[in-house]
Amino acid sequence: MSFSLLLDDLYQEVDRNKTRLASVRSLVRLFNELNAICNQVGSRHRVELVVSIFDTNKMLALDRYGRENITVVVDKFRNRFPIPKEVIKEKARSVFKDAYVSDAIAYENNEGVKIFFKEGRIDVLPGSFHIWRVIDDDVVSFCNWLMDECYKHKLNNSNSNG
Repeated sequence: MSFSLLLDDLYQEVDRNKTRLASVRSLVRLFNELNAICNQVGSRHRVELVVSIFDTNKMLALDRYGRENITVVVDKFRNRFPIPKEVIKEKARSVFKDAYVSDAIAYENNEGVKIFFKEGRIDVLPGSFHIWRVIDDDVVSFCNWLMDECYKHKLNNSNSNG
């Protein structure tokens, strides 16, 4: 499963519900409705999908929803990367020429990688990644690579035997 398919699904679901969402008058209810859409989309892709909204105006801009500040949790119990952390760091450096890439401070026996940008960052953990910036083509490309190479995450295919 690719990150881009997950995003496309989220954007289509928000678009499909845009009229209903635009009519919601309570910000709390709108936030809950948007979270329900994320939960639905995430469950279809066997991940937990969270979109963090820190600015009320961004919550009201439904056409921008999910285009920044996204968390994808593949396995919240995993505390070690299935591939060498240096491979992730090298990939990040090759995709993001303007970024500073470093180890994340380990806690509770977890490891991680942080990718810092002029505006925002990406946190890569053994079972999840957190995008704290606008999602552009480079971010999508890197996260597609993470899903395939680091998380080895595949969407169940009804035609497969296992």
